Amino acid sequence: MKKLLLILFIILLCKAAFADSSFDTTVYSYNISIESVRLENFETDTISVYLNSPKSMLGGYDFKIAMPNSLYEIVEVIPGDFYNDCNWEFFNSRQVSFSDNTFDFTVWQVVAISELFADSVKPSCFSSEEKISLVDFVIRKKERELLQEMILPIFFLWEDCSDNTISGRNGTELYLSQTVMNFGELPEKLVENKFPTAKGVIPSCV
Repeated sequence: MKKLLLILFIILLCKAAFADSSFDTTVYSYNISIESVRLENFETDTISVYLNSPKSMLGGYDFKIAMPNSLYEIVEVIPGDFYNDCNWEFFNSRQVSFSDNTFDFTVWQVVAISELFADSVKPSCFSSEEKISLVDFVIRKKERELLQEMILPIFFLWEDCSDNTISGRNGTELYLSQTVMNFGELPEKLVENKFPTAKGVIPSCV
């Protein structure tokens, strides 16, 4: 697998902030990307989702990511370096069904939370000084051999307003997508301003 430029990025801006004078009320922007890869004849490899916004504070994330089910499959989803380095408390990944059965896509939802309960387990950080992985997808080839080299179409998927969100450090802000850029071809139906879509939240969400 040749790992190239970033296949997609989202800039997330604050949708709602329930401000309290005791909390940090700074509004952050986030740049999130899925690694772009050019597929060759390999058996397994890893694709990462990156946080490219140094010093932006976050307390959790909820991503929904899809890829075609024909050539490759996601066999494992593991926490990225950010989760491990910051000693976060909760991580869950699960394969979910796609609401539109006209597409043959594998869809995974990934949720991470810095702290669930007020106990002795405390996160050690909520931001990074440099680009860092949030989650890693281990993929495996399904076909014996690719007919030609290709870029793997993997993308963020929105089926409702709650998909692909970031929560602020204190849990008082929810950040939604503002700008989404996809590299590579996607089905025309998935680039419209209605669910399901790969373009981000639709206007009625904000």
